[in-house]
Amino acid sequence: MGCQDSVFIGDNITFSVCTHDPDTGQITDANAPPTYDIYEDNTSAPILSGSMVKHNAKTGFYLQMAAATTGNGFKNGKSYNIEIVAAVGGISGGISFGFRAESRTGSGGGSAGAKDKLYIRDSMGNPVADCEVWLTSDLDGTTVVRGPLVSEDDGSVEFLVDIGVTYYCWRKKSGVNFTNPVLFVAVGV
Repeated sequence: MGCQDSVFIGDNITFSVCTHDPDTGQITDANAPPTYDIYEDNTSAPILSGSMVKHNAKTGFYLQMAAATTGNGFKNGKSYNIEIVAAVGGISGGISFGFRAESRTGSGGGSAGAKDKLYIRDSMGNPVADCEVWLTSDLDGTTVVRGPLVSEDDGSVEFLVDIGVTYYCWRKKSGVNFTNPVLFVAVGV
């Protein structure tokens, strides 16, 4: 099943699973409701734990909503991992989902309701993977409003942004020289 790839701080993260008979693959109920733990980045202690609930009384389907609030330990720009475990017929199985938490209010004071995808390139125009990227609202780089995030294999990184707001993009990776910052106006994708 799955969960969304990002959540605004203050909203709910929703995730679901479907359990199967390990011998036949047929959808079936778990022995008990699946349990979940949510971890920040690569920490060893969960920030939230619990049991999932049956979804619409459907056989084998379970759903859970968790409040992604600062009170529950969620932070802007951080990555989170949900680990879910269920047993069917005495055999345990598990699945893991990842997502990122973002602040809803950006530098423009509006609602960061759009996404903008940036492509990080080196001086030769080649994609730069695993590059730390963050956005500031000022040329000096002192007011970080988004990130840091890490670029994908194709050099892409996607931020939640305020449409029409000017941002300064900062990039950092060992062994790669960047001219920082790069100015851009958010248009959304």
